[in-house]
Amino acid sequence: MKICYLGYTYTEIIRRWAQWFGDRGHEVHVIYPIFPSESSISYSKMLDAYKLKNVYIHKLNFHDSILKILPVPCKSVWLPVLPHRKIIKEINPDIVHGHNIIGYGLSTMFSGDYPKVISRMGGSM
Repeated sequence: MKICYLGYTYTEIIRRWAQWFGDRGHEVHVIYPIFPSESSISYSKMLDAYKLKNVYIHKLNFHDSILKILPVPCKSVWLPVLPHRKIIKEINPDIVHGHNIIGYGLSTMFSGDYPKVISRMGGSM
């Protein structure tokens, strides 16, 4: 099965799920954005610091120059929707799983014609 996760890779739950499904032979893709404000997060906590079997990482880089020219509403949860959709279309997963309604709910909803799961975690509870 081809599984696509949308979520921050420094969270323990995404690392564990990606590892669990990857170890069982599933192809796991994790997509996450990198904003300039998050550059201080320790690399050792990121999922790509672990070498997990059958797990592929897709990073979306949003630089300060891009963020400065966008109108305010586009700097919120709407910003990664189209880039996520493009990568998801290339992956063509069997299921899309978004973690955290506030951060990845819209990207999951508008990901295309795939079965979808959105998990409530952290601030969205």
